[in-house]
Order: sequence, then C-alpha cells, then structure tokens
Amino acid sequence: LAGLGCLWLTYRLGCVVSTRLVGLVGALLLGMTPTFLRWSVEGHPDLPQLFWILCCLTCCVAMCRGLSLKQTMLASIFAGLAFGTKYAGGFLLPVIAASALLPSADGHFSLRTGLDRLRNRTALIALGSIPAFFIVGFAVTNPFALARLGEFIHSLEVEREIMAFGHTSR
Repeated sequence: LAGLGCLWLTYRLGCVVSTRLVGLVGALLLGMTPTFLRWSVEGHPDLPQLFWILCCLTCCVAMCRGLSLKQTMLASIFAGLAFGTKYAGGFLLPVIAASALLPSADGHFSLRTGLDRLRNRTALIALGSIPAFFIVGFAVTNPFALARLGEFIHSLEVEREIMAFGHTSR
C-alpha cells in the first residue's frame, strides 16, 4: 500500500509542479527502481517513510501557492509520521517552515515575504503549529517514545553512533 501511495504521490507532485508527462515519468522511474520493487514486497520501513515524506512535500507545494493553516498542520503531522517511522521526518521541519513563510504571491521565494509574514498573525500561528502537530503525528506512530522519553533519547543516541560510521563493519 505504501508503494502504491508513493507512486501516486510522485505522479501528483509531477503534475502539480510541471505536467502530467513529468508525473508519469517520475512514477514510472520510481516504479522501475530495483530497490523500490524489493522494498514493496519486503515490507521495508523506508517505503512508508517515503510515503509520509511525499505526503508532507505535497502539502508544502500546496503552501507555496498560498499560506494555509490546514496544509501547514497536515504537513507537520505527515513529517511526524515519517519521523515515527524512521526519523527522516525531522529534516522536513525547516522545509515546512520555509513553505509557510517564503513563497510570495507569484510563487517565488522571497525573504521580504518571509519578514512580512512574521508580522501576520496567521503566519505566526502556522509556525507555532508546526512543532505541535509534528509531535502529534509522531505520538500516533510511537506513543512509547513520549511515555518513556529517556529511553527514546538513548535509542536516538545509539542510532547516531551507528550512523556516524554507517551500517557496515569497520
């Protein structure tokens, strides 16, 4: 299911940012990748993580067309779900904030727009909602982490040590 969702969202993102042809080519390229095919039948956790990341990015693209509290909250929840699946969702938080603040009315990124939006109450609410809804999304996938925060932090430290070298033998 996550694999089908990834193909659909890749197609949708291609359509939204370019054309239907780009969406089709993107989905076909993803669908033909040996890693994607293996993970689709193996039940690998990277595939649901990719699905949640694509959900988040779809919301971010929608926010680039205009600030929306709904899209900001959904993007944050999806990032939390991705983080709860395999931790990559944490890297989406600055992307969500940039999508909420920086796009101007014509869709281009502008620091001036970001500064102007910081004076806007809706934008401040959107920014404040990002960590709150991220935690909600994470709590849905991993309530144990919040109930036993110390153990969760320890597991993150262990993961950091593993990733400092990689998943190979020295």
